[in-house]
Amino acid sequence: MRAKTKYLILTFDCEEFVGRELGADIPEDAAFEIGRKGLQIGLGLLQRLGIKATLFSTWTFAQYAEKEIKQAISEGHEIALHGYEHHHRYAKMPEGDAEALLREAKERMEKKFSVKIVSFRGPQMSRPPYAVLERIGIKVDSSCHPTYIPGHYNNFFKTRKVHNEGGITVVPISVTPVLRMPFSWIWLRNLPLAYSKLCTKLALIDSTYLNLYFHPWEFVPLEGFKGEIPSLIVRKTGNLFLQKLEMYLRWCLSSGLQPVTMKEFVGREGSYHEA
Repeated sequence: MRAKTKYLILTFDCEEFVGRELGADIPEDAAFEIGRKGLQIGLGLLQRLGIKATLFSTWTFAQYAEKEIKQAISEGHEIALHGYEHHHRYAKMPEGDAEALLREAKERMEKKFSVKIVSFRGPQMSRPPYAVLERIGIKVDSSCHPTYIPGHYNNFFKTRKVHNEGGITVVPISVTPVLRMPFSWIWLRNLPLAYSKLCTKLALIDSTYLNLYFHPWEFVPLEGFKGEIPSLIVRKTGNLFLQKLEMYLRWCLSSGLQPVTMKEFVGREGSYHEA
């Protein structure tokens, strides 16, 4: 019997360096430039590996990194919505305000880059009601990280499975079964590579996909900000992260995972619901 295809959905939240929101003393333009430089590096990595990724971008970042976003589109990556500005918390603002901001961001990005945006992830996983996303034309949401992150969110008991909420297909970020151990972002960067490999194997026991998220600014060395913001945010950034992520992704590919964009994954027959 032929083994079922397992998919790798590699995503990047494209935004200015988040340290500014956490209190780091850095000008706004410099924070955006860190994100732009990181995206350049990330696109080079994706090209080397032949991986098509999903780039969730804020409208403000897309304006700053226009050249890189256009390059990403030309290389076959999916451009998705990460909000208007990264500091927005759409889950906490009035529904009408969230809808107006997200609609404007989506329409401006679609017009500027001549793309159709169907996927969304809220900044800091903060999303409005699914009905808002449906009204502005979003089809896929990936704002749920089904684990517990102290001080941020507690989604420990939410489903890890792809499911529908009204007219929205929800693709949760991957964590392990039972203990809900996360292994994207700071966990892959700060913990031994063996940890992420083990979590990957565990997550795929009962799932057809991996949905992983990182940030382009992580490809830029940021350890100089230690002391201003939590060290986990900036530790092992730059070339150390680039090398580690490349090793991990090459391992994923050698394990038979098939890379797809978020939009491609949801469009595959049988991908809307997992058995």
